[in-house]
Order: sequence, then structure tokens, then C-alpha cells
Amino acid sequence: MPLTVTVFPRKKGQESTVKGEGPSSATPVSLLLATLLSPTLLPACIKFLKVSDGRDKTMKLVQYTLKLLLLSHLRSSKHKVLRTRLSALVSSFSTTRKILRLAHVIEPIEELRDTWVTGRPQGSLSAFLGVWNDLFDDIYCLAKIKVLSGRAGDWAERPSLYCWMASTILEIHENVAQQHDLSRRIHHLPKFASEDDEERAKLEGKLYWLRISLVKFLCDGFFCGYDLANASWSERAYITSGWLSGIMSTYKLWVKTNG
Repeated sequence: MPLTVTVFPRKKGQESTVKGEGPSSATPVSLLLATLLSPTLLPACIKFLKVSDGRDKTMKLVQYTLKLLLLSHLRSSKHKVLRTRLSALVSSFSTTRKILRLAHVIEPIEELRDTWVTGRPQGSLSAFLGVWNDLFDDIYCLAKIKVLSGRAGDWAERPSLYCWMASTILEIHENVAQQHDLSRRIHHLPKFASEDDEERAKLEGKLYWLRISLVKFLCDGFFCGYDLANASWSERAYITSGWLSGIMSTYKLWVKTNG
């Protein structure tokens, strides 16, 4: 029996974050499992990897999975050659991901324009921070691939982290507020009215994706804060936060792309 999915309309090219719009209102885990266990897996993977964000998130998952593997199981001298090769692969994936996101600044610029039209001051601030974050990231990337001097990359790295952290804090604040609003609306729906079942399912679907986004933002906040503090107390926690963030964002994009 084919799986029926209700897809919520959203702006082209924009990833769902905390705007209250998820990739689908169907049971997300069921949708993912149905895709993974179906004969359409290969076409779904091809469709996912055709999107630049899909390639970026796939490489991020592999990158941080390898980092955890290197940290946990390949520390002994007998794995020296394998460790060297995997470390080189991790470094290459990191650089490739930065290159894939060059000129990503176009997206927050478009979002900033839209927030001016709709009059959302908090969204404007988040988009403004996103513009500067992407600009600093581009400078850092160009320095990394030797187009700009290393001094330019060092100069851009820390402002990029500050912009990312501030943007993440705003996203968490807006996410929690929207979860509270959706929970209140669900609570006030009549419990036994069949005509409200569709509305309840729609709101619960949005609430689910807000929770997924919140996990990602919390992981991003920890990851960014660890860098800003120049911390070194737990590399495992640092890498795990990046890995979990990658899982959440990949999951969202997978369901959105194949929904």
C-alpha cells in the first residue's frame, strides 16, 4: 500500500528550521523507515545527493562519524597508517563542505528581504546575523584554499563563530516560543471531535519538527560555544555534538527531499 504524505508548502531553497513548518505531517519515523526499506532507496539517495545541501550533510555525517571512530577505536600504533589516511579524508571533507557553501550568503539576504516585507524584527536580526556569518565563512574558506592570505582566515574565524552563536540563540528562543504556542493550540482542540483530527495531526507534525530542530540548535550551540571558549575538556562531547547536529539536519532534509 503506498504511503500518503501531506507536504506543507514552503519557500523554495529554504531549509525548515523554527518557522513551524516541517517537511511533512505524516509520521516522520514511518516515512523514513518506509523509504529505507523500500526498493526505491537508490533513487531516493540519488535524489538526495543531487541537492547541494544533501551532499554537504552526507559529507558532514561521514566526517564526524570518522572523527568519532578515530577518537575511540583507532588510537593505537597498529592503526597508524589507517589513522593517517582517514584523518586526511576528514580534512578533505571539511574543506569540500566549505567550498560547497561558498556564496551561501544569497539565502540569508533573500530571507532578510522577506522579513522586511513581513515585518518580523526577530527574523530580520537572525537573517542579518546569517548574512555576516556566511560572509565571514566565505573569507575563511578562501583563505583555507589559499585564495586569500592565512591572516584573512584567522581574522574571519572568530567573528563567524560569534554570529553563528548569536543566530543559534535567537533560533532557540523562537523555536521554544513556537513550541509553546503549538502545544497550547493542541491542548485547546476538542479531544473527541473527528472534524479536528486533521488539524490536530497537522499541529502535532509541526511540533515534532520543531523539536527535531531544537535538538539540532542545542547541539550547534554547544559546538560553537566549545570553539568560542577554546575549550579542551572533552573532545568526545565536542565531536558528538557535531555528529548529532548532522543527523538531525540530514534526517530533516531526507524526509523533505523524498516526501
